Amino acid sequence: MSNIINIYNEYHLGDNIFSFILFYNIKNYIENNNIIINYYCLSQYHKQLLEFKCTNNVNLLSLTEPIGINLWIGNTDYPINYYNNNKSFNLFYVDFFNQFLLQQNLEIKIDNLEYTDTDLLIRYDNLDNKYKNINVLIINSDPQSLQYHKNEDEWNEFIINMNNKYNIVTTKKVSNLLCTLDNDLTIKDIASISINCDIIIAINTGIVPALLNTYTLNKINNFKS
Repeated sequence: MSNIINIYNEYHLGDNIFSFILFYNIKNYIENNNIIINYYCLSQYHKQLLEFKCTNNVNLLSLTEPIGINLWIGNTDYPINYYNNNKSFNLFYVDFFNQFLLQQNLEIKIDNLEYTDTDLLIRYDNLDNKYKNINVLIINSDPQSLQYHKNEDEWNEFIINMNNKYNIVTTKKVSNLLCTLDNDLTIKDIASISINCDIIIAINTGIVPALLNTYTLNKINNFKS
């Protein structure tokens, strides 16, 4: 008989991608122990989240009302949460997810937010050539949680100057420069671009967690967020 865990996250796409990074890290454990996770979130995010679904033991379902455990980092039912965090996010998320695993009596802990997915290599090979051999990936998309007050003019000026020196791609259109929106690339497509970049400059948006993959972290020389 399967052990079923119901989880929901009613917030933004990036918040949900972090949850799916957790699933990469516990994939073998939940499969070996016949644990099924029913994950509820807003249906508008399902198409992109399905690209990060690493196991059939995770079911992606539409959220109409809270069901099960709130895995949003602002859940104050957990002692470690967004509102009392004094660590960097890469350390905080590890602590936050580990307390969830402990609460569920799952005998596994995660050590970091890194994930490995060979689909990224395939996606990179299938990219249009204009998205290959990029020196600088610039995540200039608008943040959705008021975590950063963006000066559009300053960012655009900076990006245009960068384009004079490097082969760049942005995630929000600036003038006539190359942008991932030109071909409606998904977040996972953008992550595949990142695996061969030297430098990533990012506003902390929903795209960023997808860049925490093994290939990108082993490749880049500089990651500023």
